[in-house]
Amino acid sequence: MSAVTSRFVNISRKRPDIVQRVMAGEFLALPLVEQDSPERPRKFPSYLITRYPVEVNPSLSKELPGVYSARRFYQNGKPLNRIIVTWSLLEQPPQTFDFSFLPSLPSSEIRRLLNDSPTCYRCWGIGHISRYCSAEEKCAWCSGPHDSRSCRYRWSHQPHASDAAATPPSDDVTSNWRCPRCLKQGVSVWHGCSRRPTSASHQLVTPPSLPPKSSASISSSPSLQVLALRQAVNDLKTRCASLESRLDAIEATLHNLVVGHASTEATLDFLVESHQTILSTLSSFTQRFDDFAARLGELNGPPPSRVAARIKSSSSSCRSPKRNVR
Repeated sequence: MSAVTSRFVNISRKRPDIVQRVMAGEFLALPLVEQDSPERPRKFPSYLITRYPVEVNPSLSKELPGVYSARRFYQNGKPLNRIIVTWSLLEQPPQTFDFSFLPSLPSSEIRRLLNDSPTCYRCWGIGHISRYCSAEEKCAWCSGPHDSRSCRYRWSHQPHASDAAATPPSDDVTSNWRCPRCLKQGVSVWHGCSRRPTSASHQLVTPPSLPPKSSASISSSPSLQVLALRQAVNDLKTRCASLESRLDAIEATLHNLVVGHASTEATLDFLVESHQTILSTLSSFTQRFDDFAARLGELNGPPPSRVAARIKSSSSSCRSPKRNVR
């Protein structure tokens, strides 16, 4: 068998018999657990945050919940007061946000960065820049093999996302245009290209027509509002109960810490008293040992005078001549 590279076994939902046998452990004696397939990984969107000082670390923007990563925005090699963040939540971020470490500055605006991939201004491809492009140069206006700035069909007005729809060029100007991206006639990279992402804020969407209001809907709307308010109140009560339980747990933990601290202090006091007792015992033992050494020194010294006189008298009596008795 080949090496096992995954801990999942993919089985079709149309074969419940095989699923039951696998869960019972009939294959390789390994009882498995039924689980749905993991979600397909998705790409996190990028957002641009403005009014973010240059001297502030971009990683501090993780204070905003949902920011997965952040990096500084550079232009011509110089840092700007903008950062690009990766948003990891399903709901969209707010339009403005006040960072706690920027209290004296206005609110930072958060805008969706639609085209976060690099664009090549040589071949007008996506995913690389012109410095590392070896393709043939194309014009952004007519797709000719020349620089876009020297094109004779170039529109004199510089295009911008906010005013491109408001002041469109004339038909005489666009007749010679050909987009190098979508290869359509009459459009350029900046105007009308189907592959160029447009901001949702500039798209004009007609609102749907509302159905006529009836008496039933009018009478039912207050009840719906009451139900929504009741649901919100119930949610708040549940959250308050959970917060109270958490506070009780925190108080119990603090009480245990106080009791442990008091027992630790008592143990330390007992250890200090024991240490003092040991020190006094050692000092008394040292004094007794000094007395014993002094007495031992007196025993090893010269004998007194009386003992010496007795020794001399005993020696003289032993040396006197013996008398002859007839």
